Formats: sequence, C-alpha cells, structure tokens
Amino acid sequence: VFLVAQAMPYLVSVWSQQGIFVAISRYWKQLITLSPLHFIFQAKVIGIYVTNELRAGGAQYIATGRGLPIDRRPFLSEGGG
Repeated sequence: VFLVAQAMPYLVSVWSQQGIFVAISRYWKQLITLSPLHFIFQAKVIGIYVTNELRAGGAQYIATGRGLPIDRRPFLSEGGG
C-alpha cells in the first residue's frame, strides 16, 4: 500500500500526459527493476552522511581566492547593448 501511495503523483502525472496504459506499464517496470529499493538505499546513505557531518563537524570552509564583488557595474553598456 505504501509503494502505491508514494507512486500516485507519478502515476497521475504520466496518466494525464500519456495515458493510463503507459502510466501503469512504467510503474510496473520500476517495480520489476527494484528502483524503489535503490531510492531507499540512496536516501539512507545521504541521511547517514549528513548525520555524521553534523555530529562530527566535518564541514569546513574552503577558500576559493575570489573576493566579494563590491563595485557596481551596469548591466547594459553605455551604448545600449
């Protein structure tokens, strides 16, 4: 039930654009190829990475050597283009 509820926006969108048969066939292709498991795995990996970065304080500032643009330049040149 959860997978069908999660897929409803996708199903309705494809149904409205290309028809019900295409929507159902694409949904079944996604289930057959186990793409929901891939997205669950991807979300878990990203969540673990973000949690570890917040917990351990891994984010650092990396200087690029560029300064802040503080002078104003006109978008168009004096000649109008």
